[in-house]
Amino acid sequence: MTTNGRLSVHLGSEIVQVVDLRVPVTTIGRLPDNTVVLPGVQVAGHHAELRREENGPVLVDVGSAFGTLLDGVRVPAHQPQILRVGSAIQIGLYLLIYLSGEFEGHQHDPKEAQLPSDGGPPHRETTSATQALRLERGPRPLLTGPPLDRDWRGGYLDYLPIIFHENDFFRRLLLIFESIWEPLEQRQDYIDMYLDPRTCPAALLPWLASWFGVTINPHWPEARVRALLPEIIDLYRWRGTKYGLTRMIEVCTGTSVEIADVPASPFVLRIVVEAPKGHTANRQFIEELVSVHKPAHTGYVLEVKS
Repeated sequence: MTTNGRLSVHLGSEIVQVVDLRVPVTTIGRLPDNTVVLPGVQVAGHHAELRREENGPVLVDVGSAFGTLLDGVRVPAHQPQILRVGSAIQIGLYLLIYLSGEFEGHQHDPKEAQLPSDGGPPHRETTSATQALRLERGPRPLLTGPPLDRDWRGGYLDYLPIIFHENDFFRRLLLIFESIWEPLEQRQDYIDMYLDPRTCPAALLPWLASWFGVTINPHWPEARVRALLPEIIDLYRWRGTKYGLTRMIEVCTGTSVEIADVPASPFVLRIVVEAPKGHTANRQFIEELVSVHKPAHTGYVLEVKS
């Protein structure tokens, strides 16, 4: 019998792991220093925590970008939420069910938590709908001047008393200022999206990369660059480890990577890189990545499969 409860982790219809909650704080996230490691792009490096308190276990989202759902409702960041037996926690594509020790035989149907049927990201509630729409659309195109339609009245006219709304002189006068200030106001309203590698214009990606001392290969697909930059801090933090090397190769090449020790040689890594069907892997580029990001005291054997 388990007195501190357990966490059953589901991915689709499969249970991928069961974790006994024996420590005061159980951390959940993508990085390997977490208690519960959930690989996936919709899982933050440090996503959430389960804490043991006097009133029972609580769930805390530590400020993840994609959010955490508890029984289908998104929880506010840094606000503890009390867990009950059978509570369903959704993080990315994973469903985590809280079970107490007295319910050893309880089987929770992951369908009850209403996972997305298309395997897509979890549903965002109303409060995050605007942010989700902005991430999807990206920054709005900046205005270069008022429309050519002579009847367009503009937006600044609405700030005047209604008696002036039909005055053509005021309309034309205000359009001059609106054509100057509106592009600047739009840029200011959406400035955070110009500084986010997921939503900024493609021309700004090399500039954002320069903040971290990263040189962007001009032949890289845009999607690969956008995937690399949000993870670059964590990748630097894990540089020189198996995890850091594996993730760096995956992000920079879009290939599947397996790294293991060579039994006969304890300081040699066997790196197997498998390119997706229909694609070829650049061996020279992979060797450059390995030489820079592998543990300094190890050698390696590289196998590239196409």
